[in-house]
Amino acid sequence: MSIKVTRKDIVWNYTNLFLTTALNIILLPFILQNLSSAEMGLWYVFTSFGLLAVLIDFGFSTTISRNVTFVWCGAKEISKEGFIQNTENEEPNYYLLFKLIKTSKTIYLILALVVFIGLSTMGSLFISEAAKGQIAQADYMTAWIIYLLSVVMNIYFAYWIPLLKGIGAIKESNQAVVLSKLVQLLLTIVGLFMGYGLIAIAVAYFVGNLVMRLAAIYLFNKYENVNYNLSQFRKIKIPMKEKKDLFLSVWPNAYKQGLISLSNFIQKRASTLISSAYFGLEMAAAVGLTQQILDIIMSVGNALFNTFIPSMSSERVNGNVEKLKGYFLKATGISGYIILFGGLAAIFLSPYLLDLINSDTNLLPASISLILLIGNLLINNHTLSGAYIATGNRMPMYKSYIITSVIIIALQLLFVNFTSFGIYGVIISVLIANLLFNNWYWPMVSINELNLTLKEYFKGLFYEPIKLLKAFGFSFNKIRNKKHG
Repeated sequence: MSIKVTRKDIVWNYTNLFLTTALNIILLPFILQNLSSAEMGLWYVFTSFGLLAVLIDFGFSTTISRNVTFVWCGAKEISKEGFIQNTENEEPNYYLLFKLIKTSKTIYLILALVVFIGLSTMGSLFISEAAKGQIAQADYMTAWIIYLLSVVMNIYFAYWIPLLKGIGAIKESNQAVVLSKLVQLLLTIVGLFMGYGLIAIAVAYFVGNLVMRLAAIYLFNKYENVNYNLSQFRKIKIPMKEKKDLFLSVWPNAYKQGLISLSNFIQKRASTLISSAYFGLEMAAAVGLTQQILDIIMSVGNALFNTFIPSMSSERVNGNVEKLKGYFLKATGISGYIILFGGLAAIFLSPYLLDLINSDTNLLPASISLILLIGNLLINNHTLSGAYIATGNRMPMYKSYIITSVIIIALQLLFVNFTSFGIYGVIISVLIANLLFNNWYWPMVSINELNLTLKEYFKGLFYEPIKLLKAFGFSFNKIRNKKHG
């Protein structure tokens, strides 16, 4: 069964991103007004640990989503690398889908237990040391325990959203996220007004994520009679050997995806942790806030690309190169436009907005923020190229990503310990390390795979987004004319 991205999927994806971004924008002033700079810095340390814990997923969620797409398109087996191209339109392989779900459940139970042990011991010790003498222990430890439990829950149920995306339920996956964000927003604002500070944010995060997981399970079972088609296998007990074989089929690319995720964490979050250790929680808050704003902009920029991923995997199986070119150039081009212009606007307008709400936390200075923006833009571009390559069930980029991460940490420690560059050294390390290889090599690989010339690539990045916007404008005018006709 081929997966097609409909206008409803795209609209819901952007609705999700619009609401998520709007909610973050609405929420941020409340948090900035009600938390001290030290508390804000500690919250960014919390979230950094949360993202670090998610890395134990080790690429399973992305790999599972991609393999679910192959199974949904009728794949008879899961290959360790690459895929078997379909010559006809096959129906979903429900038994293999059932095995994937059962295997995923076992994997994520083990991962959740490991995360709980790690965060409750080493994580708690780091948090206590970072907050010592700056925040009351009763407040930050209560918030930390609630946040820790939320992270563990997220890991245990982490496969449900990828399952939705893998079967092409893009609209439904976005609906689950939107509902959770609305719940989180409401509870955070109420809790902050009641004076619960960090505890309020942690509780809202926990409840919001619980709602998202429950909604995802409900919507998955409703989609395309999935629950009915899987019900015939419910009484079947999958032998451990079959689970092991399936795990071994998924593992080769999962661990590579995991190393890529670890690299992404280091490139975006190591700066916050190093800043908290060397320059204090206030500097960590500035680094964290600046990166958070850029992350919001990048999530908007990458929305279309993420929407197209199941379709790109499907077209890979069907061998439709022309459609792949269109998906890739449109989505990558739009991402670049949004990140560049959105990032510049944020850097120069955000300080005035922070002053208006009397925020105790500020952005990094404009000169450092611009370096951070350029670094994020280039990283995002080669990351999208890597994501395209991965739709072919290959991930050759993992080695260079990890080597780059090691170089980044080495440069950052060198700058903070042996130079007077301070935070400039921490931020510029990421840019230098990626320019050496990743920023240019992986886009070239994707260009070659798509049989594009450099001229066609850059021309496509510039013009294809404009064509897409014109097409949407034409469709909107047709709908409007029908209503008034």
